[in-house]
Amino acid sequence: MTVRFSLVRRGWLEDCAPGHAISEKLHHKWIRFQGRVVRDFPKGPGAGSSDFDVDIHQVRKLVRHLLIDYDCANGHIPRLARIGKSV
Repeated sequence: MTVRFSLVRRGWLEDCAPGHAISEKLHHKWIRFQGRVVRDFPKGPGAGSSDFDVDIHQVRKLVRHLLIDYDCANGHIPRLARIGKSV
């Protein structure tokens, strides 16, 4: 199961994690929020790809590791509820 990165970035990260920062690294994106960092978020299939499919499990990991409010994230990406609440 996948979700588009544009939905992750523009959809709920702005609402549920205000003040987050996304850094492009060589092979991954680093996403920072409140002093915590996820260093292995997928960058995408190629150079210049700004919107791509991300596995829903990567999104769940992002919510869990950055301590983002699960209910807020689930409100923007209802597919999280199908996987189960693990936060």
